[in-house]
Amino acid sequence: RSTEWVRRHLQGANDIFEPHGFVLRAEIDTFSPKKCELETRLDRHRLARFVDPDEITVLVMKRVQDVDVPSYNLMGVHWRYRGSDPALRGRRWVYLTGRAKPPVVAHELCHYFGVPHDPEGGNLMTPGPSDPIWKTDDKPKPYRPMLTPAQARRLAAGIQRSLAPSTAR
Repeated sequence: RSTEWVRRHLQGANDIFEPHGFVLRAEIDTFSPKKCELETRLDRHRLARFVDPDEITVLVMKRVQDVDVPSYNLMGVHWRYRGSDPALRGRRWVYLTGRAKPPVVAHELCHYFGVPHDPEGGNLMTPGPSDPIWKTDDKPKPYRPMLTPAQARRLAAGIQRSLAPSTAR
């Protein structure tokens, strides 16, 4: 994606985060993996070597298939390495796809910092359409690009934990 696309998404996240005192800044680096369409867990894990464990990494891919609902393509996902290479254990990152809307990076970064989905919905952490809750009678309220006060507190705590020395993590 273009630098302008990245800037629009960064601004979309900052529009949500700034009222709570958080501001994102990005360093853009590019590389082209052999596979830009991710269909399996293994496809996702193979990119762990591109993730710096001391930085928050967001990889923009052409397509990321939902591994639990293969008929659905995600706009974004927070991912943890759970492969067999001990050198890569503990790495985590965010995938965005080219079809993602600007608030998606904010949603996935909230997951990165420990904020779960809100099954009641009506905010940034409303579960996406592939979540099983959408098959129940208790569907979440429509999505709104905002954080609740409790979500903002949880985000702040997650950010503080990530700033702690790596031996404390």
